[in-house]
Amino acid sequence: MLFAHGLALRADFYMDDKAHILTSERIQDGLDAPTSVFRSRHLTYGLWRGLHLVFGDSSVAFHTVNLLLHLGGALLFLPVARRFLSLNASLGEAKQETVAFCGTLLFDVHPIVSELVNYTSQTSMLLMMFFVTLATYHLLR
Repeated sequence: MLFAHGLALRADFYMDDKAHILTSERIQDGLDAPTSVFRSRHLTYGLWRGLHLVFGDSSVAFHTVNLLLHLGGALLFLPVARRFLSLNASLGEAKQETVAFCGTLLFDVHPIVSELVNYTSQTSMLLMMFFVTLATYHLLR
């Protein structure tokens, strides 16, 4: 995973990361500006605000959090995939394990997922993916 996404740790903020983090009053000054609960991302902005208070405008800290959220989701994906595949009795146990592992590996290192780790503004997507995978894991236990 570090091989696939590790270069993101050295990347700078880009595109609208600057507007969401570096120049946002919600992050820089702690001003809570949403006009509606349904039009804001309280968890994401709260996380970004905390990172800003501790690490300043370091893109490394923001990318590290995205990488850790993705790693957490990937680690939860394997047992979820195993459980789903165990519901299909026609697959042998060895085949189930192989398919679960390959699916997890694809989920972890696919180039489409790299945008979530590289692009700091996608923290909300990683949080959603992590918590949905966590909920699915607990549902299937």
